[in-house]
Amino acid sequence: MSRTPDPSELEHLFERKKRNDERLKELLEHPPKPDSASERSTIYPDFDILQSAHELLLAINLPGVLPNGVNLEWNDHHFRVTGSFPQHSGDGFRFLHQGRPSGDFACDFALPVKTSGPPEMHMEHGILQIRIPLDPSEATDSET
Repeated sequence: MSRTPDPSELEHLFERKKRNDERLKELLEHPPKPDSASERSTIYPDFDILQSAHELLLAINLPGVLPNGVNLEWNDHHFRVTGSFPQHSGDGFRFLHQGRPSGDFACDFALPVKTSGPPEMHMEHGILQIRIPLDPSEATDSET
């Protein structure tokens, strides 16, 4: 049985969608840029950002990185993940091509919604998953 939302609820949802759309547009038009000193030496790993009804999930590819080698910093609208990929040695060989990452990495996220509470981190099979609870004002009643 479905119900018809009242006008104030629709207005609230419309305003939240409008804020989210504006934030996404801002991020697409002006993505964060690394400073020139770190641009050459810092690795920016691949990642996904997912949202459920009550939390955000960041999934970051970090093959070879141990969980205790990851640093997290966050506030309501910003999240930063830093650490180092392991250094690879040739073990008596010289590299003809080196495609695996080694050295420092950083991921900066401007979060599209308000969050609350501390994030939970889990590393498995080289993928760091960070779950961040949404602020109750951002939570939705159903999964999308």
